[in-house]
Amino acid sequence: MAPDQRWIARQEAVMAQAEALVLSYAPNARCRRLPRALLAGEGDPAGRFGRSSHSHLAPLIYAGLWGTEAPAYPLAAAAVSAGVGQLILHGVGTCMYPALWEESCPEEIREIGVFLFHSLPRLAITAIEAPSNTRVAMGKTLEVGLARVAASLDGASAPAPIEAVLVRAAELPATFAALSAQLAGAPPRVVEACRGLGQAIGLAAEFDPAGAHRWLIDPRVLFIPPDQSDGVPGQARARASPHDTSAAAAFRERALSALADAGLLEPGRGQLRTMIQDLTSEEEYSC
Repeated sequence: MAPDQRWIARQEAVMAQAEALVLSYAPNARCRRLPRALLAGEGDPAGRFGRSSHSHLAPLIYAGLWGTEAPAYPLAAAAVSAGVGQLILHGVGTCMYPALWEESCPEEIREIGVFLFHSLPRLAITAIEAPSNTRVAMGKTLEVGLARVAASLDGASAPAPIEAVLVRAAELPATFAALSAQLAGAPPRVVEACRGLGQAIGLAAEFDPAGAHRWLIDPRVLFIPPDQSDGVPGQARARASPHDTSAAAAFRERALSALADAGLLEPGRGQLRTMIQDLTSEEEYSC
């Protein structure tokens, strides 16, 4: 399915803001040059970074709460940065180096990963136009989310493997979904519901019904069945084979249920539903 112009325009706007963040805050030329190349698609011919749910989730949740999406573009740019940084740090930990950095040493690659994952999202939050108490609350949400992901990437303090896999997949989308709801001024109940929606979409985004993992989940993917509504990673029990389409259906139903729980309105709700259907389709992800 080819994406419509709304997806393309949003992706371009978010990626432009992500590049602007890099230009504004990079501490040195290396942290400026390689992330910009990556965000432009070099070393990533499939364009996964720009097409990932990180580009679209925060704006669509904001649109579902406030009717417009542009105020959440800086959040989406920070999410893209954090997502790329997470992938870099995960790759350093497993000696899986992207082709773009073949001539860089591990310390240089890690420096870029730390900048994109740890530093840039925090700086982006401090620059967002919002009441000071909202920015403080958002800062706390971000710190908790980043800490959870960092722990899952740290071999010395990682959770049990099943939990680590789910945190790597779901925690960043969950965190930035909650941040978008906080930015929109939503009450705590709605913020938590949006967090659950982000978690469900993060899991769906990792599972490829055609058989290959998209980002960080092992092909023998572990998932939370849709009837386990609390969303606690440690409660994941079901195991699906890489080609098990019933697992894709489980991810889809869980995400659609979370979308209903969040109580979002149009235009965000319909486009989020499209995203969920697209992520769990056997066709190429088109958002």
